[in-house]
Amino acid sequence: MAGERILVVDDDQGLLTLMKVRLEASGYKAIMAEGAEQALSREQENPCDVAIIDLKLPGINGIALLEKLLRRHPYLPVIILTAHGSIASAVEATKKGAYDYLTKPFDPKDLLHRIEKAVEVRRLRGEVEQLRTLVQERYNSGNIIAASAKMQDILRQVAQIA
Repeated sequence: MAGERILVVDDDQGLLTLMKVRLEASGYKAIMAEGAEQALSREQENPCDVAIIDLKLPGINGIALLEKLLRRHPYLPVIILTAHGSIASAVEATKKGAYDYLTKPFDPKDLLHRIEKAVEVRRLRGEVEQLRTLVQERYNSGNIIAASAKMQDILRQVAQIA
């Protein structure tokens, strides 16, 4: 853990304060927001590594915010946090791309464990993307050296088809 940025979005100021203290005590950088619009603005200024979003927010709800954040950052792990948990809302959040779902009240150690796992998933997704890009750059047909006239002929034919 090297000071990952955690975005926390909740309309309960007391919970935001408590989360900030706990996250910073665990070595994270906490970015707090009281609503979706504020979260989008703060996340744009300081891209985060993990987001924790309350399901019930004034204005734009947590699911809509989840979708907006994932459009910006498809690999962002988002944990949905709610006091109004149901199987239906958990299924909806998961289908929309939530990494995890947690109901209030929650065990702080459990939340920190879930954040650690989300940070690891984020890191691994980044590595996979880097490797995918490297493989595409290294092994695309433009980087293959074809010495024989016959191979040059084949490459010209393939280029004409594409």
